[in-house]
Parts: sequence; C-alpha cells; structure tokens
Amino acid sequence: MLKNRTRYLPTIMLLTLVFLWTAGVTGAVAGDFDFPKTQKFTRSIEGRPDFPVSLVFSRDYLYSLGALGAKIDGKKQKDIASFIGRLQRLDGGFTNEKIEKESSIIFTEMALDTLSLINLPPAADLKQAKAYVMSLRNADGGFGFDAKNKQSTLVNTYYAIHSLSLMKELKAVDAVKTAAFIKSFENKSGGFDYVKGTAVPKAKFTYMAVYILKALGKLDEKTRQDALKFLSGTGYAAGNKEQVDVLQMLEEMGYAVDTFKLLGEPKKVDKKKGIGILKQLYFAETGGFGSIPGDASTPDSTTAGIRILAGIGTLKEPKTYPLVRK
Repeated sequence: MLKNRTRYLPTIMLLTLVFLWTAGVTGAVAGDFDFPKTQKFTRSIEGRPDFPVSLVFSRDYLYSLGALGAKIDGKKQKDIASFIGRLQRLDGGFTNEKIEKESSIIFTEMALDTLSLINLPPAADLKQAKAYVMSLRNADGGFGFDAKNKQSTLVNTYYAIHSLSLMKELKAVDAVKTAAFIKSFENKSGGFDYVKGTAVPKAKFTYMAVYILKALGKLDEKTRQDALKFLSGTGYAAGNKEQVDVLQMLEEMGYAVDTFKLLGEPKKVDKKKGIGILKQLYFAETGGFGSIPGDASTPDSTTAGIRILAGIGTLKEPKTYPLVRK
C-alpha cells in the first residue's frame, strides 16, 4: 500500500518516461543493492524518542529488517507490540497514531499484520478486533471503511478478510455472498479494478480479489486462469514487452509478484525486469528506494522494494507468527 509522493522530476521527464519506458534498464542505474546500507536506513528511526512513531513505520521496520535477515532487538519488539496495543480503540479497531481517535479497517488490518511479525503474544484484544471488523459488514457481502464510511468496496473488503484470516475467524463470513460481491469487480480482461465495469484493471486490485476468493475457498479455475491471463499481459510478466507506467511501477510490480505467487505461478514473473525497475528506484546514497525514478527514498517505498525482492527470491520473506495461540 503506497501513498502518493511528492514528485521531483520535471513534468516533461515524467511524460517521456511514461511513454518510452520499456521496463529494461534505461539510462544509468544505481548499481547493485547495498543491503547493509538498506538495513541502516531502515534502522534510522530507532534513535527517535517517539519510536516506533506510527503503525505504518512499525510494519515497515519489522518487515524490512526481517526480510534483510537482520536481528531485531527484543526490547524494540516489545516497544512496538505495546505501542500497537495502545492504538486499539474502545470499538476494537485501531488507528495509525496515538493522537487519532477514529479507528478504521485499514489500520486494523495493518495492526494485526504487524503483530504477526512479532514473536510475542498479541498486545491487543482479538475478540474486540473481530467485533469491530464484523461491525463493518454490509448486506451485499462487502465491508465498509469505518463507522462513518460504511460503503462496501473491494479494498475495504480485502482488509476485513485479511484481518479475519489473521485472527482465524473466516468462519464468521458469508463466503458465498462476499465472493459474489468481489466477482462483481471482475473485468472482461480477467483482472479486477476498484470501480465496477471499468476498462482499467490493475494488479493491486486483482491481488486483493484473488486473495479474498482464495481465502474463502471460492477461487474457481476459470477465475484463476482469467487472472493469470490478465497478469501475463502486463509489463511485469516474463516474455511480455508491454510498457510500464513509471508512476505506478513500484506498487504494481509488487502486487503482480504477489498475485502470481498466490496463483501458484511465481515463475511467470520477469525477475530480470523486476530488478531493472528496482535499480531505477534505488538510492545508493541511502540504500533506500523511491517510488519513481528521481524520487527521494522513504521507509514506505523501501519496504515496497524489499517486498518485491523477497517475492522474486532475492531476499527471504520475514517469519510470521500466529496471533491465536494455545
């Protein structure tokens, strides 16, 4: 999940990259990745008096260091777990920072996902968290964003289903109704998009849809094959020379990698192309990644880059731990 970043390239350069980029390495590249420097960049928040700062930073920190094979201090893990516990609100949901009052499904999912990266008993009330997620369920099978914004969307439903999966509570979902809701976002190309009936499906939304259907046991073979056909037609698939949109390539590459893996076809990813993309985004000075060529490296973009490297096998996925323990 990457946020929009301030763009540092001139508009004319951006337009040139969008139309001429072919996902091979065009122009100069940063060189090989310096993972010790990447680790140092990731650890830069450790010295802050308000560590771990926010939920977003907490997940970035744990995931990145885990994938880099770095040891995470036990006290730091406890600090993060305790911090997340304090983010849980009375309704059972979570916020990103302590000063925020309104919980949401996105930060509830992020809190639970982050806790799964820590080998400690969850510092949260999972029963309340489940109640919060289920309070956002709608009659159409989808889920809303928060108590005020209850409209069902594919994205909100993904966060809800992933949250329930982490808590081993998928039995609470009406699988048939939710699967039908998700299928309504499918495009004729086999991909999925945020809005029903559009002609611009994306890897991000296709991943979310496939995850939901698979988690609920509703991913039929036709939907699986159609999703593979869509992904194979993107610039991230092996043997495809489709141009890549420079403004979305980090996010879309990551979701394409994850979706191919989810569909049991990880070899369909063009690893060489993926490395070429990441070299364009790598900052040798910091060891981090930006979201587009020329953009400053950030913890969020760096974690996205590390996720791709873990997805294609250059790094290893960090170890996760069950939230529900006997």
